[in-house]
Amino acid sequence: MEYTFEEAVQIIRTAEKGKKDINISDLAGVFGITAETLRKYEKLGIIAPFRETNSYRNYSSWELTKVICARQFRAEGYSLKEIAGKLDGSDGKSPGEHIVRLEEQLIKDIEEKQKLLAWLRQRKEMLEKTDAERSDLWEETLPELYCCIYMAGNTLTAKSGEAKEHLRQWMEALPYVSVYYLGTGPDETVCAVGITEEERRKYSLEYLVPDFVLPASECICMNITTQHSRTFDTSEETIQTGCHRAENAGYALQGMFVIRVLDYIQKNGIYSSVNQFMFPLRK
Repeated sequence: MEYTFEEAVQIIRTAEKGKKDINISDLAGVFGITAETLRKYEKLGIIAPFRETNSYRNYSSWELTKVICARQFRAEGYSLKEIAGKLDGSDGKSPGEHIVRLEEQLIKDIEEKQKLLAWLRQRKEMLEKTDAERSDLWEETLPELYCCIYMAGNTLTAKSGEAKEHLRQWMEALPYVSVYYLGTGPDETVCAVGITEEERRKYSLEYLVPDFVLPASECICMNITTQHSRTFDTSEETIQTGCHRAENAGYALQGMFVIRVLDYIQKNGIYSSVNQFMFPLRK
C-alpha cells in the first residue's frame, strides 16, 4: 500500500493521543514481555520509573523509546549489562567498537553452527547406514584413529596433571569425538573418545593430544546392539557373537575389536548402545 505525502501528513495530524504516563503492565504489554524483565531493566538503570503516592511504578511515555532501543540492542546480541553500559557511556566504547565485537562473535557462532550441521549430517548418514546394514557383514577400511582413554576396564582411568587436562580438552570437543571400546578381551579393554584424521581437520580439532593412534586397517564390520544394567552386561557376549560371525564367514581376525558407539537408548533401567563392531583382519 502506498500513501501520498499529503495522506501521511493527515494520518500524523489525526493520530489519537493516549496515556502520557503508563504503568508497568501497559509497558510490558506493548512488547509482549513480562514485568519481571522490565524490573531487570530498571535494576540496571536502562529505564527509570517514578513512583506515585500509592508506590506503584509508572513510566513516562518516553521510556517506551528507551525500551525499544534496549530491545533492539538485545536482538543484535548485546547482554543487558552491556546495554546498560552502552546507554550511559560507562563502558568507554564507541558504537563501532561494539559492532566489531558483535561481528566477530557472530562469525564465530556461525562457524560453530556450520561445524555442528556437518556433524549432524555425518551422524545421519551413519545411522541410515546402520539401519540399512542391520544384519549384514561388510568390509571397510578403518582409518587412523586418534584415541584418548577415559576408562580402563570398568574403572575411571588414573590420570593427573597434563594427561588429565588433555582428557578434559577431549571432553570439551564433544560431540565431534565419538565413544569407542577397544581391546582383545574382557580383561584387556579400554573405553576411549576417538576421532579420525579427517574428522580432526573437518572440525578443527588438530590440537587434541591422543594417548595413542590406532593404525589404519582393513576390517570386517557389523552392527550389534549391546545391553547392560547394574546387574548384567551383554558386552562380552556380543563381542564373542561378532567374532564367531566373522570367522564363520571365513575371515581371519587379528584378535582385536574396535567398537564405535552410534546411538544410546535407556528404558526401564536397561541401557542399550547401538554399535558398529569392527574386527581388524590379518594381512
